Amino acid sequence: MVAATSCSAGGGGSSASGACGAPGVTPDQVEIGFLVSDSGAGSAAYASARAGIDARIGLANDEGGIHGRLITYDWRDDQNSPSQNAHVTDDLLRSKPVFGLVAATSAISGSLENLSQQGIPVVGLGRTDWAKYQTPRAPADTP
Repeated sequence: MVAATSCSAGGGGSSASGACGAPGVTPDQVEIGFLVSDSGAGSAAYASARAGIDARIGLANDEGGIHGRLITYDWRDDQNSPSQNAHVTDDLLRSKPVFGLVAATSAISGSLENLSQQGIPVVGLGRTDWAKYQTPRAPADTP
């Protein structure tokens, strides 16, 4: 996600103040979504996921963020249910634009079709059902 958030500013260079048409990217921040099985069957396996994302985003922000933009996120609990995953993912995407999603859930199959159709990148736990979806590519001028 880091490489894909560098937006062009004039002559092909990247700049924190450069124009950017990517959802969730402003001159000051990059907003991402986080889907996690915080409750429901098997949720104990994901118990440290929020602490992990907080630590990693905190470190990135301490080091200047992404091209000067702070990383922020909003999260939803899918209760480790594909139908709930679809519901909370739709809710998250309606609440604010996000650049992409981080998934700490095995119920991501509930929203993959919709996410793929919208071109929203997803990173996280590997699942075999991800293989049928194309990974969006960064613009050609992305360093």
